[in-house]
Amino acid sequence: MWLQPISAMTLGGWGGVVVYIAGSFACGGGYFHAFPRPTRMKSGGAGARRRDVGASPVPATTVRPVAGRRVPPARGPARGGASLLHREPPYPCPPGAARAELRRRRAPGRRARGPAYRRVTRPPDYGRGGGVNTNKPLRIGYIYTRPVPSRETDTQQVLSTVDALGGAGAEVELVLPGSYRRLLGSRAAYDAEVRDFYGLRHPFRLAPLWTVEPSPIQLERPAHAAAAAMLARGRRYDLVHTRSRAAVPLCVALKIPIVFETYRRLGHDAPKTARMLAGLARSRYFLGVITHSRQSADSLAAAGVPRDKLRVLHNGFDPSKFEPRLTVAEARAAIGLPATTRVAVYTGNVQAQKGLDTVLEMAARTPDVSYVIVGGKDKDLAALRDDIAHRGLANVECPGWRPAAELAPYFYAADVLLIPPTARPLVEHGRTVLPMKVFGYLAAGRPILAPDLEDLREVLEDGVSACLVAPDDGDAAVAGLRRVLDDPALAARISAGARAVAADRTWDARAEQLITQYRAWLGAAGF
Repeated sequence: MWLQPISAMTLGGWGGVVVYIAGSFACGGGYFHAFPRPTRMKSGGAGARRRDVGASPVPATTVRPVAGRRVPPARGPARGGASLLHREPPYPCPPGAARAELRRRRAPGRRARGPAYRRVTRPPDYGRGGGVNTNKPLRIGYIYTRPVPSRETDTQQVLSTVDALGGAGAEVELVLPGSYRRLLGSRAAYDAEVRDFYGLRHPFRLAPLWTVEPSPIQLERPAHAAAAAMLARGRRYDLVHTRSRAAVPLCVALKIPIVFETYRRLGHDAPKTARMLAGLARSRYFLGVITHSRQSADSLAAAGVPRDKLRVLHNGFDPSKFEPRLTVAEARAAIGLPATTRVAVYTGNVQAQKGLDTVLEMAARTPDVSYVIVGGKDKDLAALRDDIAHRGLANVECPGWRPAAELAPYFYAADVLLIPPTARPLVEHGRTVLPMKVFGYLAAGRPILAPDLEDLREVLEDGVSACLVAPDDGDAAVAGLRRVLDDPALAARISAGARAVAADRTWDARAEQLITQYRAWLGAAGF
């Protein structure tokens, strides 16, 4: 019982305990809503003092007399006047366990505390009941600690995953931080806003959970992880999926089957987290880790996470966002670019650690090529535009952020799609591992120029689906760009190869693989 407030205090101090209590009420109306504790009464009728007896009711069973042995009666009436031993159980439990417990009792006033008693009275175990029914859709709770809608790339990945899981037949509930500014607003309006922002098509449920107001310092993330884990205990999902590191030990402690997902090389970038996951892997409730690249999986395996609890599933794209397919001329007319200019396009975040300075250096050396940089937050865009002005680059355009549904014309307008030719985002910062933009580039079927790095080689092949150049080598980057622009046969071959690679990289295909992996892990753990 005290594990939850202690966990909350660990994550957020005494404020975390307050958040825990408030979150419990928000989850459904009470401090112990997700953890009901039945009561047993002393003899003396309905007015007798109640006393806690465990985390769940004793299962119903029919107790037959045993020859030569005295079977003591139940210890007083439960609610409604019925014996507590004959209440309808909320989960299956074999009668033999209850009979064995009754035989262990020496007198009506004394209870045994052995394993049989704990089997009867412990909280419901997700592993009981014959396992997950493969004929029914999986009930999945996705714990996410960032508010939406947002321009952050990971929100696009999470919402695309949840949407595709809903399309694959799973019953998915996305538990995310709620904003008090929306508390009095319409839930239907919020759902419509999120769906329109991300271009979602399939059914799933948004479940905002109000704990700490989202802010730039992100105090809401650990508080939300704790409250969402407690909500999941009450919801009785088949499993929880999350990208939150804080939610993983909480769910394991609460005996909730959980799958963790990450794109990071945690064994390299966050060794303490990797060691924590390796320790939790001994629990049957920690089902496994979904990684976005082999590099990420290898780093966790090196930290001690068993290989059978690791699965690499690359990200994907939504084909509907690339329809209708446009010619170069049609796409440029739609976004106002000259039809005769050679165009190189980058889409994504524009923070300094993304390596866009290498793109600006290429622009300075190739004034005959127009560069279009799409994306970024207002603050980062302002810094980038200042850098462009300081360099005096007239051939670089920054139209700003665009919704995912409006990116396709920029892809189709490009002669070359750019991934900054530098290793710094991967090697120095560790926050860009096989970026999600790669799959949109592949779907567009345009030539890709990218650095020759291990993570990108998992998907791209030089001369087949991309032009890979030595990272942090300006001469090699410019030479690669010229090679693609001046060789139509090479550009056509790379474009066709990119479309072939993209054929089975959709979000829907990834969701089917996820569900197959969920069932495999649940079966291996005995659920």
